[in-house]
Amino acid sequence: MRLEPVIQSRVDALCERLREAQKSREPVNLGVAYFALATDVITAYCFGESYGFLAKPDFGPEWAASLMKVAELSHLLKQFGWLYPMMQALPPWLVALVNPQMMPLIHFRNV
Repeated sequence: MRLEPVIQSRVDALCERLREAQKSREPVNLGVAYFALATDVITAYCFGESYGFLAKPDFGPEWAASLMKVAELSHLLKQFGWLYPMMQALPPWLVALVNPQMMPLIHFRNV
């Protein structure tokens, strides 16, 4: 019940963005839009401030792509438990060089 105003404000923001897109006849990737909604609600609840993906013109698709990449690796990481700590030990510049899509997740982890 205490989280309802946070959720409602984010849903209202998404609805407003969808109305704007309807008026301009601009297509909207709903998968990314709903991902932005969920991320903004979760980060507002967990960290006290939203990451603001709903305010981005494209809803921040790099974040959704990054998490999908991690999901693809989850089976591999489950089988080889030593791989994740090794990946965490890599310097961010090397991660950016090898797999730039992982950088939003690295930033999230650091925050």
